[in-house]
Parts: sequence; structure tokens; C-alpha cells
Amino acid sequence: YFLNRNENLIRFTSLKALFSIINEKSLRLYNLNNSTDPNEYKYAATNYEIIHQNQGATQNAIDSFYNSIKSKTYFLSLTDKKELYNCKFWKSYADNGRGVAIEFEIQNEPLNWENFYFVKVKYGELEKIKSVIKKIQNLQSRYHQNTYSLEMNSFYGMHKSNIIKYNWENEIRILKYDIKQNYYDVRFNNFAANDLTETSYIKLPLFNKNEEKEDKYESNPDLKIVKIYFNSKINYPNIYPNIGFNDFRNELRHYICSKLGYLLNESDLSIISD
Repeated sequence: YFLNRNENLIRFTSLKALFSIINEKSLRLYNLNNSTDPNEYKYAATNYEIIHQNQGATQNAIDSFYNSIKSKTYFLSLTDKKELYNCKFWKSYADNGRGVAIEFEIQNEPLNWENFYFVKVKYGELEKIKSVIKKIQNLQSRYHQNTYSLEMNSFYGMHKSNIIKYNWENEIRILKYDIKQNYYDVRFNNFAANDLTETSYIKLPLFNKNEEKEDKYESNPDLKIVKIYFNSKINYPNIYPNIGFNDFRNELRHYICSKLGYLLNESDLSIISD
């Protein structure tokens, strides 16, 4: 499940979002309620329902549990650099070609992150999860006087349905779980008391030479903006009527430097054709 890699990653987004990232000097990780997939998390988690039901949990309690986990699970969607010339990404996630693709370089070791997971989304591929759940079910049947559970929530956010709507995305995620241990027993929690369908986010600080990170950030993902790509279909004269792309690029380079403390080369901000 977990990646340990040196290759840079891409995030497609709008120009407005790019400037928000630079101004905030951070990336926003939204909770799973912000996902475009209505079956997010539930796609894999529903396989465990038989265990919850055998232990006395109602369907309402199970559904509320799902919403609780989704509200406390945050993610950042990225993809492989090879998708840079994939027009579907530009159309779907970069403002129909009017946005940008940001290239990030990971500055620290993902395996040393705490409470963050660096994973490649699996489309389908539920066989291992089903096998583990089957073993728990057999154990519960043999020793029905006992209650067995296994914390698998961290894996459910790593799977998506293997349908054409999603499986082309080649998604790579940074996941963070903000879940207390007492949430794991579905039967004894009144999740419905809270608004669990609201979209929220946490901020992940970017690599920044202007600021010395606190000790608590040493085990967090440290992502550095190293390149920004613009699509050739964008009509820059209409968006920036008083300056050409070269002037805009130079202004952006120096603006990034003022916020993040390092100056990108001119070649690091380029126009590509998809």
C-alpha cells in the first residue's frame, strides 16, 4: 500500500488555487466529504458490515460511523508526472486547460511520516481486504462469546471503485487520519449527534526557506514546488492584457520567492502542449 519513492508528483489545479497555495504557503487537505466519488471509503468499508452486524450494530449506526470516519480523514490528490500531457487531467482538474500543473518534490522520507500515509490508490483490488475480513468472521463464529475487531479504516481510503469514471486518474494520495481510538467500536458511539457530512480541511505547510519549521513538522510531509506548467491552450493576453507570458512568468517567480524563499529558474515555469 505505502509508497517510498523519489519521483516528483503533479497536482492539476486552477490559477486561482495556485495563488492561494502560494499565499497560504501551504496545501489544503480536504476531508473525504469533498471527494467527487459518492462511494468514497464505503466502497471498501461495506465489506466489513457483516462483522458490525453480527456484533449488534444497526445499519444507522454503521452509516453514521462511515460519515464520522470520512469527516476525520483528510487527503491530497496527486498523480504521476507521466500524466502531464494527459488532456483529461487538464480538462477535469485544471479549469478546462486554463489552469496549471504544479510539480512537487518530496523533501523528506515518507516512511518516517507520522499519521500521514503516502499511497497509490487501488482501483478495485479488494481481495486481500476480503480475505482478512473472512478470517475475522470465521473467528467470530467459532468464539461467538467474544467480540473481535480489526482497525482497517486506514486502508479503506486507499481503494476506489474500478470504473472508468475514476480508474484513469492514476491517483496518488497523501492521507491523514484524525481519528480517536474510541471511534472504532460502532455500537457504542452516537455519531449522528454531530454534523458529519460537512467539508473541512487542514493545512499542510510547504517547503519554505523563509521559515524554520517547528519540531512538530519534522514528521509531516515536506513538499516543495519545483516547477509549474501552463497549458498552451490558455489565452494569456485575455487574462493578463498588460503583460506577456515572459513578464508574467518573471513576476510569478519573484512572488514565489518572496513567499517561499527560493527563486525558480525561468525554465521551471513553462508552457506545454497537451
